[in-house]
Amino acid sequence: MSCSVLKSLLRKNAVLYWAFTAVIVGYFFMVILMYPMVRDIMAEIPIFGDDFADIGGYTAMVISELAWMFGLILFIMFVFKLAYKPVDSGSLSTHLMAGVSRTKYLVTVTIFLLIKLAVLFVLIVGVGVLSFVILGESFVFIDFFATTLLSMLALGAVTFIAFALAVIFANKKMALGLLIGIPVLLYVLLMVSNIHHSIEFIRWVTVFGWFVPGEVANGAFSLWWLVAIGYVALIALCAIVSAIIFKRKNLSL
Repeated sequence: MSCSVLKSLLRKNAVLYWAFTAVIVGYFFMVILMYPMVRDIMAEIPIFGDDFADIGGYTAMVISELAWMFGLILFIMFVFKLAYKPVDSGSLSTHLMAGVSRTKYLVTVTIFLLIKLAVLFVLIVGVGVLSFVILGESFVFIDFFATTLLSMLALGAVTFIAFALAVIFANKKMALGLLIGIPVLLYVLLMVSNIHHSIEFIRWVTVFGWFVPGEVANGAFSLWWLVAIGYVALIALCAIVSAIIFKRKNLSL
């Protein structure tokens, strides 16, 4: 890892990251505080079944939607800026001439992405707990923690899939389409799987669908840690494969 490159990436991308993070965390805070009103409305018009019967299921829905919509947009932009664009534009050569190897640059970008995911996770957990305290709602911290962790890991796994695609198909016209299209397709397939129980199996094809947020939030899925291990393994695999291929790939810089 290059500390100088990491500092540069953190500084140059600070505005983009904090702008999106402010929207995600601020929206999360406001929507959670609206829970009593939403609960009362759902009691009169139960169009969502039991999903919002307690704050756990409600929070799980909000977390997953925010992470997999706004978060996905943000991290795809990071992959584009840090993995695809430097190769496509040739700006990566600046780092190479400064003595930063391909592997060191890619490891630095990997660390950058992990830091950003970790900070977002901590902020959501902190704001969530604060919201529950303000509302005076009882909650099980470990279930809320697990739901948030899995949501962030799912986002991270899809981010690193896009990252690997950007590296594997570097200098190819299809690279940009793949690193944007595949993550979006995975999310669309997840939404399609929710339309009817007969096609629910499709969610297993998507990385997002490896767990049901509501079940984790309500304590109905005690093996969530196995899914977490699966996500970590997928992230590690994508990062390692990306580093190996990037080091050996013939790039026209």
